[in-house]
Amino acid sequence: MIDVTIPGLRLVSEANARGSWHGGATRAARQRSIVALVFRTLRCAVPCNVRIVRIAPSRLDDDNLARAAKAVRDELASWLGVDDRDERVSWSVAQTKGGVREYAVRIIVRPWSPSESGGRVTRGAEVDDVEVVLTPVARASLAAALAGDGSTVGAVVAGLRLTFTTTSAQSSVAATVAPAAGVVATSGRPVATTGAAGAVARKRNARRRKA
Repeated sequence: MIDVTIPGLRLVSEANARGSWHGGATRAARQRSIVALVFRTLRCAVPCNVRIVRIAPSRLDDDNLARAAKAVRDELASWLGVDDRDERVSWSVAQTKGGVREYAVRIIVRPWSPSESGGRVTRGAEVDDVEVVLTPVARASLAAALAGDGSTVGAVVAGLRLTFTTTSAQSSVAATVAPAAGVVATSGRPVATTGAAGAVARKRNARRRKA
C-alpha cells in the first residue's frame, strides 16, 4: 500500500476560481508536476484502489470536490499507465478539514486482488458493487459477530468500513426476491394461484367477497 501526504498542494473549487481559463490550466499543470515528482520512484500494479483526500480549512460540495481533484487523478492514471476510465482502477475522492491555512492532499493506493484479503467498491448505473475478500479466520469472526445478540456489527477491510445494523422493519432485500412460479406475493405472504392449493385459495377468497 502507498500512503502519501503532499503538504501545500491546494485543491480549489475550479467553478468558483477567479481568472481566465489560463489560470486553471496553469494550476492543473502545477498540480500534475508535483504529483509526478512525488510518485516518480513509487510503483503499483493494477488493479488497485486509489483514494484522493483533500485537506483544507473549508469543505467543497461533491461536484466541486471531484472537479478540484481532476488534475491529480489524471496524473495518477498516467503514473499507473492507464486511462482514468479504466475499470481496473477504483477511484474515490474525499476531504477532511485541516487547520487554519492548512492545505494538503493525501493519496492512498491499495493493490487489489480477488485472491487476497481486501475490498473495493465499483460504481454502477443502478447499484454499486462492494467486493470484500476475507481470510477464513476473519470470515468466521464476522459470522460469529453477526449471529450474536449485538444490534450493530462493524468491520474495517482495506479502507472499507462495513456496518451491519439489525432492524425490526421488513428487509428490502427480501422484497426484491421473485416469488416462485404460480405464487403472487400479497402483503408479504405468498398465495398460490394454480393447482389444488390455488383452488382452495380461490374458494376462500370467493367466500370473503360474498361476506
